[in-house]
Amino acid sequence: MPGVTIWIFLADGTARGLPIIDKSNWTGLGFDVARAAWTRVRVRSEYEKAGTYALVGPAADSSSMIYVGEADERRQRAHPAGAARNRSPGRQGPARV
Repeated sequence: MPGVTIWIFLADGTARGLPIIDKSNWTGLGFDVARAAWTRVRVRSEYEKAGTYALVGPAADSSSMIYVGEADERRQRAHPAGAARNRSPGRQGPARV
């Protein structure tokens, strides 16, 4: 398997800020957003595009749950309130978009 290059851009300029992940020969972008930062981050133009998202959070038995979805505009569907409308089990955790 040939190697690939992954670029991580720190949009806030800090290691604990918003990382934007880009992989060579791939048209998508990856983000790792804490729930507390979602309101501030979701205004970025990248979230206007279609894509997939994963919501991670605690399950009732103290294990972790993940909800994976897709949306025409990720900003609306990956939002914790939007996830609640979609009955996402992971709406309490960070959104990995």
